[in-house]
Amino acid sequence: MTEMYAYRARDSTGKPVSGYLSAADEKSAAAKLWEQDYYVIDLAKKKQKPGFQFLFLLERPGPRELASYCSQLSTMLGAGVPVINSLTVLESHLENKKLARVSGKLAHNLREGKTLYRSVKQYAVLPALFANIIKAGEKSGSLDVVLAHLALFYEKENEVKKNIISALIYPSFVFITTVAVVIVLLNFVLPTITGMLVHQDVDLPFITKLIISASEFLTCYWAPLLIFILVIFLSAAYFICTEKGKRTCDYVLINLPLLGSLAKKIFIFRLTRTLNILLQSGIPFLQALDIVKETINNTVFSAALERVKESVTGGQSIADSFARDTVIPPMVSCMIGIGESTGKLDVSLEKLAIYYEQDFDAAVSRLVRLLEPLLVLFTGGIVGLVIASVLLPLLEAAGI
Repeated sequence: MTEMYAYRARDSTGKPVSGYLSAADEKSAAAKLWEQDYYVIDLAKKKQKPGFQFLFLLERPGPRELASYCSQLSTMLGAGVPVINSLTVLESHLENKKLARVSGKLAHNLREGKTLYRSVKQYAVLPALFANIIKAGEKSGSLDVVLAHLALFYEKENEVKKNIISALIYPSFVFITTVAVVIVLLNFVLPTITGMLVHQDVDLPFITKLIISASEFLTCYWAPLLIFILVIFLSAAYFICTEKGKRTCDYVLINLPLLGSLAKKIFIFRLTRTLNILLQSGIPFLQALDIVKETINNTVFSAALERVKESVTGGQSIADSFARDTVIPPMVSCMIGIGESTGKLDVSLEKLAIYYEQDFDAAVSRLVRLLEPLLVLFTGGIVGLVIASVLLPLLEAAGI
C-alpha cells in the first residue's frame, strides 16, 4: 500500500524544492528523490485521517482523460512540436482543468531548465506509471513512442472500467426499482387496505401481520436505522483505508466466490499489461516490478511481486520466481518462461494481457447472464410477498 510523503530538498543547482510523492515506504520515497538528483533535507509521511484518504484519489484524472492526454502529447511530439509548446497547447485546450493546470506548471518547470520527468514527479495528480514512462522516454529519446504505448494502456484500462460499469447497471437498476416498489407498497398501499380491514374485524393472515409489523418498525425507527447504517458505512470506510483494513479487504476480495475469480483476472491483466509497457519502454525488469507494485492497488499481489523480486535478485529465473508464488496463476509463469527463453518477454506479457482482458470480459458476460434470472426471481419474490400480504386479507374478507 502506497503512502504520501512530504519532502523538502535541494536540486543539483542548490535551489530549494518541496512537494509530495507516493511511495511504498520511506526508503522508497528517499530513493525516488535521489533518482531526481535531489539532496533530501526533510522527508516525512503526510499526516492525514485514514478515513479520508479516498478524497486524494478523487483528484486524479481517470484512464479516459489520461489516454486522451498521452495521445495528444504523443501526436504533437511525433509531429516535431517541442515539449514546452506541446504542453502550452494542452494547457489552453484540455477540457480536464486539473490536467490543464498541471500542463502549464510542467511547461513552466521546463523553461526553468528542469527535465520533464523531474517536473512530473512533483505533482501527485499524475500516476507513478506516467512519471516512470516519461523518464524512460527521455533517456531513450523516444518520448512520443512511449507516450503512444501509454495512451494504448490507458485506453485498455478505460475499456475494462466501462465493462465493469456496464455489468453493474442492470443489477443496480433492478435493486433500486425493487426497493422503491416495496417502499410504496409498505408505506401507502398496505396501511390503507389493512386499516379498512381492521375496522371490519377481519382476522389478518400471519404474513400480513408480519409485513405490517415490518412497515410499522420502519416508519417509527427509520431515523435511528438510517444513522446506524451510516455509522456502519463510515466505520467500514475508515477500516478499509487503514493498512490492516486494506490488507484484509484485498485478501477477502480475491477469495470471494465468483467475484474473487473476476478480481484475480483484472489484477493479472493490470500486472501483465503494466509490465509489458514498462519493458517496451526500456525500463529494467526489477525496476518495472517496483513500479507495478505501486500501481496494481492490491496488497496481496504487491506482496507476491516483492517475493518475485527477492527471488530474481537471489539468482532465480523470472519464470521460476513467478511459478513459486501461489498467488500467480501457472499460465503466467509458463508464458513468462517462454518469453524469457526467447528473449521476447514483452511479447509474452502482451499476449497474456490480451488473454486475461478477453477472459475477464467473457467472465463478466457470463456473470451478468447468470444474475439476470436470479434478480428476476428475487424481485418477483419480494414484490410478490408484499402483494400477497395485501391480497390475502381482501380475499378472506370477500369470502373467497
